Amino acid sequence: MYQLNAKPGVSAGLTFSELDFLMKDFQQLSSQRRGLLRVRITSQSAFTLSELIVTIGIIGVLGSILLTTLGRAKLKGYTVYSQNNLRQLSAAYIAHDVEMGKFMNYEQVRQGNWVKTIREREGYKKELFHSPAAIAKHRVGPGTAREDWCITGPEGNYEHLTRI
Repeated sequence: MYQLNAKPGVSAGLTFSELDFLMKDFQQLSSQRRGLLRVRITSQSAFTLSELIVTIGIIGVLGSILLTTLGRAKLKGYTVYSQNNLRQLSAAYIAHDVEMGKFMNYEQVRQGNWVKTIREREGYKKELFHSPAAIAKHRVGPGTAREDWCITGPEGNYEHLTRI
């Protein structure tokens, strides 16, 4: 708008009244700009309550999906762990039968003494004879591995996890 082509030390050729007019004009322009900035700042809207509630609801749904998926993955891990334990126990039982040349005595199996025999022979820890899911959920009642494997039915009571 206004241009001063003055070099340092050289007068621009403007009088004080012209400079005063220019300063007032500049101040007026800058105050108008500040007003526009205020209008822009105050005209920006924030989130409404309904938008906030919808956002929280969406986050809640996604969180529940994530927790369900993590629970299934944990159950799958317990299933694999349990299957591995049962595979080791059956291999040890079969190896014992092959080595002895005969099946283990039924009374020994029924009373749960086969657990002690297998533990001593193979050096297994107690955790192998308990379901990892039962341990994680603290559903293991009082008792020992021998009691867990005593026959309460033809299948025993080891909790083998299956797909639901």
